[in-house]
Amino acid sequence: MTGTLIVSTGRCGSTLMSDLMNLHDGVLSLSEFHTSVGGPAVFRTPDMNGAALWKALCTMAPWTKDLLRLAPVPEVLDNEATEPLGLITIPHLFRRHQAGIPSSPRDVLRAAVKAQPLAPIHDHFAPIFDTMLRIYRRRCWVERSGSSLGYVRDLLKAFPDAKLIHIYRDPHQTALSMSRHPYFRLRAVYKQVGYMPAEEALAYDLPFVEYEKFCSDMLEQGLEAIREDGRPMHSVSYEGLCKTPVYEVAAIMGFMGLPMNAEYTAAVRAIIRPETKTCPDVIVDGPCTTCGKPFDEHTHIFHGEDLCPGGEGVYTCKDCPHA
Repeated sequence: MTGTLIVSTGRCGSTLMSDLMNLHDGVLSLSEFHTSVGGPAVFRTPDMNGAALWKALCTMAPWTKDLLRLAPVPEVLDNEATEPLGLITIPHLFRRHQAGIPSSPRDVLRAAVKAQPLAPIHDHFAPIFDTMLRIYRRRCWVERSGSSLGYVRDLLKAFPDAKLIHIYRDPHQTALSMSRHPYFRLRAVYKQVGYMPAEEALAYDLPFVEYEKFCSDMLEQGLEAIREDGRPMHSVSYEGLCKTPVYEVAAIMGFMGLPMNAEYTAAVRAIIRPETKTCPDVIVDGPCTTCGKPFDEHTHIFHGEDLCPGGEGVYTCKDCPHA
């Protein structure tokens, strides 16, 4: 098996990492696969075969349906999807890996999953990824699911030979971003308060300190599990990735044993251009310091001059890749 897991708390640049991986000719980029299969919950299920696992991958949880109905989730690539895999994982694969493959990404994944024998759930995923790797003729796979640090012990057990990359961000900004993101609002409320209907959870006034605790607990417990596992891990900060993208991505590729050629370097620069970009993902409380106009909490993602009529203000970051 040749693979790498990108682990994080979420809301710290992990989606950007998947996009960067998807640009490399040697990488099979799997985005939000473990989120699609149920995240930590799937690892609590009894032994199953490939047919049962495929059924799980094709079944949208009621709370997910409610969330998508109630609030837009920016990472979702196909809002019309009726299966969890169709929200992010399959559209992400289709962006890069369809050329030269007669079967659709969904058909490739379905065949790989349904070929699995009856086995403990931890034993299924590495063979599935390796099968897809051979079909797509890439050198390695990279899986990235947001908030995977929350169940990294299970991932380490499921992928004993995988390399690890940890992306992180300023913890205050991470918690702020979580507090404004519908999926993480639900996750935090369920974790800190308990289960309730999605509509109630989204409206629940969870104190900000609870988002900070949700984030810090996940980070602390996840990193402790990785230390106990003992395998090497490459760490990269979101801020560093935005400030010196080519340097940081070259270090990531070196850790993974992949080349950093001129074509890929140009593609990285096209996505992350610190000299020209403004930051829509830095979330602030209070009014804009340029015009004094309060920010609408429901439109907290800003793009350049749209930040306020008077200009870009000070709450923009020239190192952000998402403008």
